[in-house]
Amino acid sequence: MRVTLAAQLNALASGKIMDSDGSVDSGCFNFYDWFCKEASLQRKSKTLFSQVKRFLKFGPEVDILNTYVFFKNNCPMNGPLYDDFRIVDIESGNVIYTVIPKCSHSGKAEIWGRKEFTGEFGMLKQADTFSKLFVDIDNDPNFTDSAGFSIADRWDDEEEGSHHCDDPSCNCSI
Repeated sequence: MRVTLAAQLNALASGKIMDSDGSVDSGCFNFYDWFCKEASLQRKSKTLFSQVKRFLKFGPEVDILNTYVFFKNNCPMNGPLYDDFRIVDIESGNVIYTVIPKCSHSGKAEIWGRKEFTGEFGMLKQADTFSKLFVDIDNDPNFTDSAGFSIADRWDDEEEGSHHCDDPSCNCSI
């Protein structure tokens, strides 16, 4: 059984790292696959969860009550190891977004997902750094919500911009 991204963020707010299967502070620290030293997984997980929170705040709309996140440490044929996080729909099990803070192939930060017009999974945005992924994202046609509104429209209301979750008991502190 998968837990929600909201539950994972609540666990993080209380100092625990919850895997997508609900395990807390397991030895894999929410990593599905890794090639790095196991001793570095906890540190990497904290960094990736920080980036997940930033993605949720500034990136495309994600329903944290119907998705979960997991991490992957990638080992390319050429180049150094690199990490990514994947946001997955709980019901279908399909990856919605793969976010790579720094890809060893391109040397850049990347967001992958379904392209709006073709439906194909591919690169949606690339930038020199993870932070720069969110510059002008509100004008990008790949990043609109299901009603067709841009990302910028969500942040017009300060209260909505401070919290993504509809659950009043949520303590996800996004």
